[in-house]
Amino acid sequence: MIKCLGFAKRATGHGFRHQFSSIFNEHGFNRDWIEKQLNHEEGTVLGNYNHAQYLVGRREMMQWYADYIDSLTT
Repeated sequence: MIKCLGFAKRATGHGFRHQFSSIFNEHGFNRDWIEKQLNHEEGTVLGNYNHAQYLVGRREMMQWYADYIDSLTT
């Protein structure tokens, strides 16, 4: 997909993940929502037992991100 978007050799999937994480954290979103959205599983007791999906919060966060990206292009 990165190549199809014209970013071959200029961006990586991991780079986009860094960007998303940084933006969400800078804007105060819940760390658990961010980590779940990026599909990071914690290697701790919490990660083993917490199977929450945080769908409502993640949906809110992703809508905010879509609106944020739209605001950069207008």
